[in-house]
Amino acid sequence: MTEDQLRYQNLLLRAQQETAPDGILVVDQDGAIKSWNQRFLDIWGLSGELMRTGEAKQTLEVVKPLVADPEAFAQRVQYLYDHLEEHEAGWEVALVDGRVLVRHSRGLVDESGRYWGRVWFYRDITTRVRMERELRQHHEHLEERVAVRTAELEAEIERRRATEEQLRLKEKDLEAQALRQEETNIALRVLLNQRSEDKQDLSRDFRANLETMVLPYLRELEASALDRQQQALVEIIGSNLEQLVSPFARKLVETHPELTQREVQVADLVRGGRSNKEIAPLLGISSRAVEYHRENIRRKLGLTGRRANLRSRLLSLK
Repeated sequence: MTEDQLRYQNLLLRAQQETAPDGILVVDQDGAIKSWNQRFLDIWGLSGELMRTGEAKQTLEVVKPLVADPEAFAQRVQYLYDHLEEHEAGWEVALVDGRVLVRHSRGLVDESGRYWGRVWFYRDITTRVRMERELRQHHEHLEERVAVRTAELEAEIERRRATEEQLRLKEKDLEAQALRQEETNIALRVLLNQRSEDKQDLSRDFRANLETMVLPYLRELEASALDRQQQALVEIIGSNLEQLVSPFARKLVETHPELTQREVQVADLVRGGRSNKEIAPLLGISSRAVEYHRENIRRKLGLTGRRANLRSRLLSLK
């Protein structure tokens, strides 16, 4: 190789060394510094004067305080110097200022096995490590959120299952209640039908007893020699007995509970076609009192101010 070729090769290697993103340090077999680039000085904060002393051990002592674990750092460097054949790839070095470097190293051995020294490459990976840390923290945060949300969803699912179970039990209870209510309604309808039949039977029995055991004697009394007052009283008794088996009085009281007992009596006599003068002596009151009660009856039946006949209205109450 000519001198020009050698000079060209050295220039090329120097250019590659200076443009490399890594800090490069070359140390010979005797521990003397043979070469470095500016990036190496920038990473470690070293000066060119220190490097020109040519002692790798001196440089190591200068950079040790910059390393977070200086003893482990120094031991690892010495181990590589002692084991020429061993290569190093991706060894991370944490610095006290928070930066992180990754180191690669390789022994310089030629084809004959002769050792010429060792080359060291340092790259600042602080940004990448920070991003990986942040990404890992973000991932952990997401995992925590997913775990929390999963627990919330599981709890919500469990609450919904409990609610659905409660609704199912409630629905069964409502169905049972509806069945019991239907059974009760059937029983009530049976009782009401029985009561209606009992009332009809009672009414028939009462009327039969009245016609066989009371009315015949009342008719005999009517046929006897009675004065007009006595005759009227007998007729009222007969009329009232008829009312006992008639729905009139019950209907009147049910539809107009505001009527007094005296007004019911007057209404019954008016319905029977009696005049005020005829009603007065029968009830032992004056004709004016009878008129007063008639007006009250008309008012309570909603006939005030109308030309409707009171007797006709009372006759309609069957």
